[in-house]
Amino acid sequence: MSINSRQFLLVLRFILIIPVAILVWFLILYFGILVGGSAIELGTDLYCPGGLDSDSCELSWRRYAIEVVIATFAGISAVAVVLTAGLIAPLRKFEVCFTTFLVGTGIATYFASLDDSFIYAWIASLTAGAATTLIVKRRWSKTPDST
Repeated sequence: MSINSRQFLLVLRFILIIPVAILVWFLILYFGILVGGSAIELGTDLYCPGGLDSDSCELSWRRYAIEVVIATFAGISAVAVVLTAGLIAPLRKFEVCFTTFLVGTGIATYFASLDDSFIYAWIASLTAGAATTLIVKRRWSKTPDST
């Protein structure tokens, strides 16, 4: 029994969903650390020219800024991962997006259970992932190639 090229590409696209989704997640994580961390450090340098070690520097907003950056990029990564999985999937795009959302919810819940400081990232990623999944359902449920 031989497999033709169309079947091979179909199987290959399904196999590529997981590694590409993980790659997208890591790229957004890296981008968030780079951009968000740089913005927070710039703000720190503007308000504390002597650095955080100086006794005269009190930055009460820094902790909240870090939480906002983490939550923002957690939401962005949830959107990107769900969309990436749906775009790569050759068939059953909504089902793939929904499964990706469920797996991502489990992973996010695991990370949130490790440390309470990730609760805002958990909320942001679940909200963004659910919203993206619902939008995808409306969009891709109407196309003939979504089955």
